[in-house]
Amino acid sequence: MIRMRILLLTTSYPTAPGDFRGGFVEDYARELASLGHDVHVLVPHPGGDALESESANGITIERIRSPRLLGDGSSAFGELGVLTAVAHTPAKAADVALALAALTRRALEAARSSDLVITHWLVPGGIIGAVLSHLRGIPHIAVEHGGGARVLARMPGRALALRFILSGSAAVQLVSRQIKERLAQAVPSCAERLEALSLVFPAPIASDGQVPSARHYLPPSRILFVGRLVPGKGLEILLTAMRQLRHARLTVVGDGPQRTLLADPTDGDGLRSRVTLTGFVPRPDLDVIYRAHDILVIPSLAGLFDQVQGNGASPKSDVRGAPRPLQAQVGVDVHAGNALTAGSLPRSTGEGLPRVLLEGMAAGLVPVVSRVGGMPDLVRDGENGLVFPPGDAEALARCLRSLANNPKLCARLSARARKAAARYTFPQLARLLDIRLRAVGIEHRLERPRFLRRHR
Repeated sequence: MIRMRILLLTTSYPTAPGDFRGGFVEDYARELASLGHDVHVLVPHPGGDALESESANGITIERIRSPRLLGDGSSAFGELGVLTAVAHTPAKAADVALALAALTRRALEAARSSDLVITHWLVPGGIIGAVLSHLRGIPHIAVEHGGGARVLARMPGRALALRFILSGSAAVQLVSRQIKERLAQAVPSCAERLEALSLVFPAPIASDGQVPSARHYLPPSRILFVGRLVPGKGLEILLTAMRQLRHARLTVVGDGPQRTLLADPTDGDGLRSRVTLTGFVPRPDLDVIYRAHDILVIPSLAGLFDQVQGNGASPKSDVRGAPRPLQAQVGVDVHAGNALTAGSLPRSTGEGLPRVLLEGMAAGLVPVVSRVGGMPDLVRDGENGLVFPPGDAEALARCLRSLANNPKLCARLSARARKAAARYTFPQLARLLDIRLRAVGIEHRLERPRFLRRHR
């Protein structure tokens, strides 16, 4: 068995237990280490008191500091992400550029002692990985979760950028088929090459082997939302739908600026008494929460990438009537019984294939998801869950009402959801990933020109 030294580049990685930033990248690194590889993670330093380096269980994490023009950089690589930070304060682009330059410089040094480089997000990670591949002769695998693809599809010179990334990549792992299709539509000239390099599967999820607790799906419905409380995740849509359900109870797991939505002092319809906010919950503790609920709702709104490419149903026109406090806090029009207008949709990044969706389905929850990103690839409406148009609170309310009134339907969807998620557990996908990684390493060593081997 080949033990590889893997260089993993990312712009987001947790700094401490409970830090949600880049948690799925951390999972990816752990899976690689568990397969017997040495993993060296390079990530820009997020500012504050985060350690510059640490090492444990086969993973070395190195956080790269860089010169800063506007503070310590925590706001650029923070809660809402780089793109949001730059959109709010364009001058922060200079901080981001300096951080990426420092990351690239250190990656060029680390690549000399690495067998393989894996980058997360096509922009900017895939570009840096392609540079390493061309200059150091090291095989590169680009991993795309959705956000980088959407940026690439809208940026000037996208065809040139994607051709460069693909020319320096041995494979491109995409978390959903939808991402590959949207990239091919955005850059048709690269479609054939993208098809040849694509590996479409998400990062594996853990499976504890326990049988999900028995559920009878009797009223009141126990509904669960898990995610960052930020614009684009659709929490406001879920709360609007909940106002139409008299007895359903909702648990919100997560934290972020939109937690203020749950602190509405005017509560004439009793919503506050039926909603519980837990704050952030570490993944190991989520299993207990999953088993205490019946339905998992992921109401993410369509990002600009989804809208431009025509993903999902077109939102309806709006009608007045939603509670004013909710409208004021969200900053968009949310009207009971109607979808958001296209112009009022937040500038979100949409979804790839959320890890929480796979985890919830594996635990036996009935998934109710918006038609965004790769979620419809996994959730088939009426077969193993329910799907509704993004931003349509009335459609979401109808889905939840149909489940509340039909325990047999819930049981059938739950069983099929567990079966679908079983294909994405660690034993299945981790082996597939490992086989592909090792094949890439072997193929590249066989094909690498002698001068590259000599001067590596």
